[in-house]
Amino acid sequence: MAYLKTTTFLLIASIVMGVNEAPAQPGPSTDLGDRQRQHVRDKVNESRGYRPDGTRADKPKADKPKADKPSKPDKPKLAMAQTKLKTNGFDPGPIDGIVGPKTVEAVKAFQASKGMTEDGKLNAKTFAALGV
Repeated sequence: MAYLKTTTFLLIASIVMGVNEAPAQPGPSTDLGDRQRQHVRDKVNESRGYRPDGTRADKPKADKPKADKPSKPDKPKLAMAQTKLKTNGFDPGPIDGIVGPKTVEAVKAFQASKGMTEDGKLNAKTFAALGV
């Protein structure tokens, strides 16, 4: 039954889109036809699981980073911070760009030595104090 509905819909869509017709003459009436054809294309794509912007509907859209919440630093930046911690005498563990328990402890010790809030987080203030 679903096959019959889809086939019928595609047949009607091809007729509306003018597959078997001569090309439309340019003029004011073409705009309405173009909009109708685009509407049919959008409906066909929607029935195939696509959004109007071309992304798949079964996959969630990527969230945009919020302006008030800073994004996570990338691995090279974290590795550089770990290197700076190590050169300043604080052991962050392996220089791998991953914030593990040793890195958190090293950050807390560094923050304490600089009179900063000891939260163990590599935020903008901590990066600035490290010179990263």
